[in-house]
Amino acid sequence: MPELPEVEVVRAVLAKELAGKKIKTVAITNGRTVGRHKTAKDFRAKVEGRAIKSVARLGRNLLISLDDTTTLVIDPGPTGQLLRAQGAKDAKPKHTQVVFTFTQGPELRLIDPNPTSEMYASERPADGEVVKLNKFVDRLALSEEGKGIRRAIPELAPLGMDPVIDQFGWDRLGIVMQVAKEPVHAVLKDERFLAGLGDVYASESLFTAGIQGHRSSETLSSIETRRLHRALIEVLSEALKTGGATVAPENWVDPDGKGGNYQSQLQVFGREGDPCTQCRTPITRVETKEYLSFYCERCQA
Repeated sequence: MPELPEVEVVRAVLAKELAGKKIKTVAITNGRTVGRHKTAKDFRAKVEGRAIKSVARLGRNLLISLDDTTTLVIDPGPTGQLLRAQGAKDAKPKHTQVVFTFTQGPELRLIDPNPTSEMYASERPADGEVVKLNKFVDRLALSEEGKGIRRAIPELAPLGMDPVIDQFGWDRLGIVMQVAKEPVHAVLKDERFLAGLGDVYASESLFTAGIQGHRSSETLSSIETRRLHRALIEVLSEALKTGGATVAPENWVDPDGKGGNYQSQLQVFGREGDPCTQCRTPITRVETKEYLSFYCERCQA
């Protein structure tokens, strides 16, 4: 957490709140958060005083376009959250890593207890400079939007296909599965293949498709791949409609402190030992170095 739906919820809130505003100051508590820059001062110099044009998303990355050739990229990682505060007098939560102030409106704070989140200012490549895209995106993505984002932000060029933005079909997902030859659950959350998914939506999509996540990806039949593709779209669409999922231990909330509602629809994730909603078989939990999976041994035989 957060995964694609939660980051999209944040994007929608910030797009309304920040467009047209100018970044006044950036206070950085932990320099590792902006570790791609030589110093925190170098990062601040690139974003302070800049007006915000728009807020976009790719995978789990928030992309804040500034009024020059710079994009402020924020990756909340597995535990980071962006929260708005009305002003400096509001008590800062523990583990506040970065605080943005604007020429008008509330502060924006990045809170991360680990911290594993990061942000950096990416500059658009010079005209004529070629950015090498992820091979799956380059060959399989149906939408040009995601390709354009990656070309403008080279740091994101290695990202795999975004299930929403890149609009790939079931046949193209099948190519990814055939090439990956890894457990299906691991492929779904591996950002070399797909961008934006984690254990929550991988587990839920696999349950909806009736596929066990530990199966090697190249063993999926075309029918199973169709089911998985349809399940991915259905699960993510419903999560977006319901404002994402707020699950323990991170208990994600949007910038206004509101949690999502999709957790009430979770079929398997976090339900170890509970009866399956379809067949009453106890839900099984499996944890490996690559993923944490919840599934029904009967429905996902």
